[in-house]
Amino acid sequence: MGDNRFTVFIELKLPTTELFGKEKNRSNCWRFSNSFIDAVSQILEQKASGQVKIETSRNLSNDNYEPITQNSYDSKTILLIGNWNEIEKSDDPIGIKNIKRKTFELYRRDSRNVEIITYDELYDRAKFIVGK
Repeated sequence: MGDNRFTVFIELKLPTTELFGKEKNRSNCWRFSNSFIDAVSQILEQKASGQVKIETSRNLSNDNYEPITQNSYDSKTILLIGNWNEIEKSDDPIGIKNIKRKTFELYRRDSRNVEIITYDELYDRAKFIVGK
């Protein structure tokens, strides 16, 4: 429940959820973990199903039986998952760390329907805002 002017779908995974699999993929990139790929698929499905439900059913109500009047127009989706330190604090050689950094950044910057944030990034953003 929240602001009736817009809807945001948020999927929370654990900070310990692995971002990467154990092996390199083709074309100088690293394979993502099944948990990561499943989480992206899950939130996209939740968004699609949620938007249909919101737009087609005006008989929705909350736990207090009050009508829900949310709107949903290409809702934002946020996936909070894992920890950037999986890369930074690993025992991997610097070359593999660089491949993982690049793979992760390219993927999330090209994911127009899902904003992907790690727990340590969220913490750093909050710390910066509170510190100002």
